[in-house]
Amino acid sequence: MPLPYNLDIPGQVSEFQLQAIEAVASLVPTGGCVVEVGSLFGRSSWAWAKSVPQDATVYCIDPWEGNQGVRGLEQAHGIKYGIEQFREYIKDCPNIRPIQAYSPDGVGDWDIPVDVYYEDAVHTNPILDRNVKFWTSRLSPNGIACGDDYRPRFADVRAAAEWSASRPGHRLYLVDYFWCALPDARQDFDTREVARKLTELGEAARAYNERELKGARIQISPLVAVPDMFQFGQPQTVTFRIVNDGLEPWPAQPDSLLVLTKTLVRDGEVLAEESHSLGRDQLCHDMPVDTPVVIPFGPPLSGDMTFRIALAGDQSVRDSGFSCKVALKDVPPYAAEEVIRFSSEAPLPVILQTGWALPERHHVWTDGERSKMTVLWPTHDAGTWWLNLSLRPFVAGAVTAQPLSIAINGTPVLSAFLSGPTHMSVPFGIARDAPLMIDLCHGKGLRPVDVLPQSDDRRTLAFALTTLSVTRSPRRD
Repeated sequence: MPLPYNLDIPGQVSEFQLQAIEAVASLVPTGGCVVEVGSLFGRSSWAWAKSVPQDATVYCIDPWEGNQGVRGLEQAHGIKYGIEQFREYIKDCPNIRPIQAYSPDGVGDWDIPVDVYYEDAVHTNPILDRNVKFWTSRLSPNGIACGDDYRPRFADVRAAAEWSASRPGHRLYLVDYFWCALPDARQDFDTREVARKLTELGEAARAYNERELKGARIQISPLVAVPDMFQFGQPQTVTFRIVNDGLEPWPAQPDSLLVLTKTLVRDGEVLAEESHSLGRDQLCHDMPVDTPVVIPFGPPLSGDMTFRIALAGDQSVRDSGFSCKVALKDVPPYAAEEVIRFSSEAPLPVILQTGWALPERHHVWTDGERSKMTVLWPTHDAGTWWLNLSLRPFVAGAVTAQPLSIAINGTPVLSAFLSGPTHMSVPFGIARDAPLMIDLCHGKGLRPVDVLPQSDDRRTLAFALTTLSVTRSPRRD
């Protein structure tokens, strides 16, 4: 008899959990209804569909868009998160009905009694709480609420599971990360058998994890793929996750803050190295730390090399960190009269030093109170030149203008308040072939999180710089 699950479908649901799904699905009546919220590529969907009576319907609700957490699975399997990929994986499940929507808002006034509700979408409140309250209110009299990711890192999921089980006549069963608020097992033989099966699976999963996850196991990985090409002076930020998959905390006796070290290495030689604190002294089981890592770093570099990142500490309880091959391009030189259009999509003849956010598609934001850049202009005549800038201030609420002061090679050349998009031309003197260092001061920047509804952007923004050029006479780029 074939197993009612398919491990060829990408996903993070373990075999123990899939067997738990099989057990719970046996309680779905003929012609019944299962609602799965958060279906991803369809691993759990397939298990539900193959385990329920074949005239039962499994409704799979997922937006199939905008999920950064699936990038690792996409890259590992060469697939793309979306409803078409989902349909491909579940094409042999005629009883599945995909609904491409955000739950619960996208399903309207649902009026079909639900026999099993399986929650595996957003793991934090308030959306999780809304989903749980919406769908449990639509359960049939003996309907079952269950879900994934009952684990330390998701406190809201644990609370939702425990709330579901706190309803009169229910009990919480756990199998690995699977949770199920099962009705009173004394009601009938079938429910007692499912309760017994879930208990056995839970004990087996617990014994397996105690054996396989003994000690501390530190894993370091990027949340999205590290680009294979960088340019010095145009740093990019990659978020890395550091997590202890082992059951024991590391270090067992903490005495200082943990330090993350990143290096650029070529032929065994360390070309650049930087370290920063993680802000905590211990990593506990399944409590990940996400930290932004800026690449490249250190002195000007070019060519092929290896990027490495690791935790300082006892090698015996952690992996060797993360490493990948990268290439650093030379910064192209600037030629007078050329218009630099700031973008994330093209190499720039500038080195963005301190006080800049990452370049975006059509501009780069200042970040903080002071921003410095060097224009790589190796050959030019002495005399008076004009710096031409197009920029836009960030204004909101009571702040209707942003102050800006500019110095070139240490000499002040401008002080102004800007209230809207502006093009300016500023004269300056320079010696032959001297470097061009531009220093912008803007001490009244705003954090979008403080002034814009629903924003979580904590950068301190003052100006978005769009274009820059150096010319012999004033010019509008």
